[in-house]
Amino acid sequence: MISTRSAPGSAERQAAGLGTTLADLKGITSANAMASALNARGHVASRGVRWSARTVLKVTARRG
Repeated sequence: MISTRSAPGSAERQAAGLGTTLADLKGITSANAMASALNARGHVASRGVRWSARTVLKVTARRG
């Protein structure tokens, strides 16, 4: 069976590594719009998939 969970700590590392990119997008208030912007810039989520609004909300919550 293949796990769909990411490696321990990978989401936290990803959240920390997106600091500059998220700062560039701070004028965008919609999670959907932010996901679209991240996808347009070629960023992938921690599991190697496209960004979704839910993933944006989880990452921004981790960043505090």
